[in-house]
Amino acid sequence: MESESGSEPDDVAMALEVFNKVMPKIELVLEKLDKMEKKLDNLESYVKVVEGKVNRLEEKVERFESFSKDATSSIKVLDEGMSFANSEIENMKEKMKHWERSLQSNTARVQRKLQGEIETLRDEKLYIEVYQRRENLRFYGIGEASGATEKNVKQVLVGFMQNELDISEADTIEFQRIQRIGRLNPSQDKPRPIIARFLRYSDRELVMSRAKKLKEKGLGISAPIKPRKFGYDVSVRPSERASERPNRIGGRGRGVSRYSSRSPIWETKECDLSLAGFC
Repeated sequence: MESESGSEPDDVAMALEVFNKVMPKIELVLEKLDKMEKKLDNLESYVKVVEGKVNRLEEKVERFESFSKDATSSIKVLDEGMSFANSEIENMKEKMKHWERSLQSNTARVQRKLQGEIETLRDEKLYIEVYQRRENLRFYGIGEASGATEKNVKQVLVGFMQNELDISEADTIEFQRIQRIGRLNPSQDKPRPIIARFLRYSDRELVMSRAKKLKEKGLGISAPIKPRKFGYDVSVRPSERASERPNRIGGRGRGVSRYSSRSPIWETKECDLSLAGFC
């Protein structure tokens, strides 16, 4: 009795082991059967679609045969009116030439109008970019420490303005955002530039006016975009300076303007910052 009771757990364990080995295979077979069932369903749907197309094709063939009979009877009528048709064709050719000339003229007029609208939209885009970045300044040559946070960068920048630019009230200047540009590379001695967006444009202009104090110190300040480039101020909304649009080359409605979207003023790298609020 003891040997029989001792063999029962062994049998259960063996049964469980066999079950664990067989179960994944069963699940795999069931999965394959499900996929096959889906494919059969798709095939059945496809067959129904093909049957529908065949039925429609048969209907078209029947209509074509009916049309062919009608066309045969109509050929006689067409032969009788061929001379009249030839004269109408000549008249139509003349009208087509007139329509073609009119279409070319209208197309050129539309192209000129669209070109003007494109240039206006391009100016609007540039105006928005300039307006969004007018409070920004970049600072170069300011030392940095690894692991510095945005708050640390602000303290460093305030100290820089107090010590190097002689702005005693620098600690009262408010910023929207301050950040170093690019990733920190310990192998490079050159510090990363700082970009700062001032809350008030007057503070930005005050700091920019002191930039001359940094001459020959290895430090610098620059604006991310220059507002004057082609003889007019791009920071003024295009609708307010319509009379200042640059002259075009090639006469009225032709040629290209003296500026284009390939100009460096459109190719600012401001949006490389991956920082919301600067771009």
